[in-house]
Amino acid sequence: MTIESEHVGPLYAGTAVGFAFAFSSAGNLVAPPVGNSLATLWPGAPFAFWAMLAVLGFVCLAMVRERERDVDPAFPHVTYRRGAAGIPTPILRGTGIRVQTIVIAHEQWEMSAADIAAEYDLSPEQVKAALAFFATHRVEIETHIAREEQLAQGSHG
Repeated sequence: MTIESEHVGPLYAGTAVGFAFAFSSAGNLVAPPVGNSLATLWPGAPFAFWAMLAVLGFVCLAMVRERERDVDPAFPHVTYRRGAAGIPTPILRGTGIRVQTIVIAHEQWEMSAADIAAEYDLSPEQVKAALAFFATHRVEIETHIAREEQLAQGSHG
């Protein structure tokens, strides 16, 4: 079962749920006796105490909020998407095509930018943007390619 909510993806869902249950359990254990004893000071004190516990829970959830990967403003055609493993992968914005796919087609299969554009139904500008992104972020893309090759070898060997 995968739990996802806005800004808390599957990578942090367990942590978020753990915090929520921990504070809920602590609140259930501590709040009634503390709240009742606070009621002797002021009738609204138990409500204020429980409200502070709720705020603390929200603060903890905000701390595990999934952050957007920094997008390089020099490459507006490229953004990041988290795959099944939770690893952010650069893709061409609006297409879902990974930059590494374009790089493999260009570097390993020796396809021209025009051929890649035709094959993947992209504009030449998108292909050039992916290749320019690769030139700037070579280590990152090569790491993604190597990781994928290791996975492929592991499943075949």
